[in-house]
Amino acid sequence: MTVLIVEPQEDFRLKLTAEFQKQYRVFSSGDGNEAMVLLRQHKPDILVLSLFLPGMDGLYFLEEAGDACPPVILCTTANAPDYVLLAAQELGVGYVIRIPCPVQAVLRRVRDMLRLQSSPAPENPETITAGHLAKLGYARHKGGFQMLKIGVPLFAQDPNQYLSDELYHHIGKLCGGKSAGAVETAIRTATKEAWETGPRDIWLEYFPGHRAYPSNKELLTRLAELLPDR
Repeated sequence: MTVLIVEPQEDFRLKLTAEFQKQYRVFSSGDGNEAMVLLRQHKPDILVLSLFLPGMDGLYFLEEAGDACPPVILCTTANAPDYVLLAAQELGVGYVIRIPCPVQAVLRRVRDMLRLQSSPAPENPETITAGHLAKLGYARHKGGFQMLKIGVPLFAQDPNQYLSDELYHHIGKLCGGKSAGAVETAIRTATKEAWETGPRDIWLEYFPGHRAYPSNKELLTRLAELLPDR
């Protein structure tokens, strides 16, 4: 893994370089133009960049670099106004650390950023629910599918709070102002159709021993159990 350090303060740059070299392949420069050449030549995985460079500020450097910028970017600054920090974030900077600071603090923050990058983002509960519904044979274009996709995560938050009528009412508001009765019927109809036309072996994996399609409450309860961090 390759690191490019762009830091005009020579002493700090040398300390950063020495520390990062213990684990990474490192290139460093105190000059923005030279650093741009290094960036395009070596395509680093990590960029440690001062927001204030002689003749070129860090924001301009990032703008000029464009798609050549690596996925992990940490910027250093002694003092930068909020609008500069916001602009840095919009240009892909993952973290801005105030200097002076210990060199180890920069290294630790880069490690944290790498861990976050390698960790898969948690899947949205609605996406997970939609996946289960699709396996069971629910038609995606039907209203009952969309209502369940919304309703199962809501029910999972607090099954005791979301009694049937309250849950149906809440789903209805999120689906264009449908009445609670219309929501209940749409979900029941979609479940009946999926039970009759969907893969029976999959249904029996979800609802062992069932000889008829599950009630709305049974369905909501079972799918809510399958969501993470319930």
